[in-house]
Amino acid sequence: MRVRDLSIRTTMSLVLVVMATIMLGYATGAVRGARQRASEAERVITLVRASRALLQTLNVTRFERGATLQFLAAAEPVEAGTRASLYADRRRAIAGLAAAQPLLDGLDLSTVAATLGRLQEAGGRVERLRPRVDAALNLSGARRDSAVSSEAKAAFQEMLDALIATSDAVDAAIPLSDGILRRDLALKRAAWSTRMANGAVALRVQTSLAAGVSWSLDETIAAAEERGRLDAAWKAATEAASDASETVRAARPDAAAGHAAAARHGQPGRPRSEVARQPGQGLR
Repeated sequence: MRVRDLSIRTTMSLVLVVMATIMLGYATGAVRGARQRASEAERVITLVRASRALLQTLNVTRFERGATLQFLAAAEPVEAGTRASLYADRRRAIAGLAAAQPLLDGLDLSTVAATLGRLQEAGGRVERLRPRVDAALNLSGARRDSAVSSEAKAAFQEMLDALIATSDAVDAAIPLSDGILRRDLALKRAAWSTRMANGAVALRVQTSLAAGVSWSLDETIAAAEERGRLDAAWKAATEAASDASETVRAARPDAAAGHAAAARHGQPGRPRSEVARQPGQGLR
């Protein structure tokens, strides 16, 4: 049968069927795309939550490390009242790791899973060391086992390294198609590097003051190197903050307009790099 032999009704029916098939295929593709985008959005939200939980845990673990090493360097026994800050930091570190664990377990990512064994091992090492730290703080510096301090320093450093490794794996899995998210992650990494470098400088000073001893030549050189790393990290953080601010202003014309209006009134808006804390201001 040739096409010209078909009736008008049959021809129109065929046309309608073809059009309906095309529309159905298009609708199916649109629904599938919407589901994929929704699934991707949920995945990003989960990754961001895990990243935030790890960052918070990193922060309080650093606080616990700083207080632990400072108190272990003290010449006299550390009274219970003085230990309150250490125990508060310890509780927050334990709670932070407990809150992050379910989020990490829910991520079906081999790169993240590969870091969890190290993180669990490091967490167990710190947990086993804490009773020995408490017992050592009851003694004077002369009677205190010096091995506890060196073990605490190594254990907490391994814990921080493990947390950073897991955090880096989580951040690397976050899709960077969004410009603002990409810049914010870069700012987060730069700010954290600055805080770590600043903490190393502060920890060396505080530990020496608590022990009442001056630096050796090797320690003086190490302190100078730490200060150099801090300056480099701070420069990178301010550049990342400036880039992030430019991205936000480009995405939000109203913010750029407000910035210009403030400048016209003699109050130029300051980028984040200027309003952020300078190195050494209240950081541990």
